[in-house]
Amino acid sequence: PLAMGSAASKVYSRLLLGRTVPWLQAGEGAQCSGEGKQPAEYVFGMSRVMELEAEWHKGLVAAKIDIRKAFDMLHRPALLSRLKQAIGDGPSFRSWQAMLADTTAVLQTSWGCSRLQLDRGIRQGSVESPILFGWLAALILRDVKCKHAWQDRHRVFDQLECQDLLFMDDGLLWAHTSKEVSRRLEEWAAELAVHGLKLNPAKCKAYFSPYCVSQSPVSVNGNLVPQVETLEVMGVPFRVGASASELLAPFLARGRDKFWSLKHLLRARTPLTGRILLLDKIIGGTSLWCLSALAPDASALALLNSMQLQCVVWAMREMVHSVVGKMVEFFWTQSQGLGQRVGAALFPHRRLQE
Repeated sequence: PLAMGSAASKVYSRLLLGRTVPWLQAGEGAQCSGEGKQPAEYVFGMSRVMELEAEWHKGLVAAKIDIRKAFDMLHRPALLSRLKQAIGDGPSFRSWQAMLADTTAVLQTSWGCSRLQLDRGIRQGSVESPILFGWLAALILRDVKCKHAWQDRHRVFDQLECQDLLFMDDGLLWAHTSKEVSRRLEEWAAELAVHGLKLNPAKCKAYFSPYCVSQSPVSVNGNLVPQVETLEVMGVPFRVGASASELLAPFLARGRDKFWSLKHLLRARTPLTGRILLLDKIIGGTSLWCLSALAPDASALALLNSMQLQCVVWAMREMVHSVVGKMVEFFWTQSQGLGQRVGAALFPHRRLQE
């Protein structure tokens, strides 16, 4: 059956990947994906750079890169060549070669049958795709930095050796001038082309600090990179001088939207304890996944606490309605009794007549 074949394929890929991963060490610290890494490091790196620029006013120019159809355009022979260098020509490599090299597509039409040899792209959603692509992207960045001696060039902050970050197919780099950023992007694009990949200048973004003296446009091989007022990294709108509350605002809005999309669960007629635990797991994960990377201040923490309280009150809909109803009924009864007692005290003769 098809389901059985798919499950067996995933198990085989996972077993093969388990034997291969220990050898896939790129030695590139800028890559924030993979074993022992987390996306919060990618966010923290950009946050720290913006804080340094707000403090030292060095004239930062930052760029966010986008690779066009990264998983679909990857050159498989180049990937297999890298794998062979990493793990050697053994049984593991032969297995990868059998999975990636011989891929033939059959095109059946009314006037005949055609066979196409596919040598580009790896399957998105498969077990091995993110690990292999993240490793290859780190290798490409390491080769570019070594080939063009990026570490010997002028740095924006003298004691900060890190001048670029990478998370899967997304990348960040910064320099002291737009000319230097353009130069690095072109060098990076040239190395990506060897592996069948291309930068997409229309989707890349360039950010200029308010303290930048010259704001000449950033370009890649003659194509201009759009300039933005805020550099959005994983949903965080970074800019020099932004407060923690401003950085966390999109996550709070996303958490509220998530709550109302699951209102049939979070506001159901079930015990409150289970719904609060579900609220903490889902809404907390949506809103607070990168909180450790942004270091909120007192105002941002107050904003988070108010959002949490609001979600809990929304989840307590039935309890709030019942409690409020009981309180209204109680005060109404008390007010009725109080009115009778006041009337009896003011008009004693009327009561005697009655």
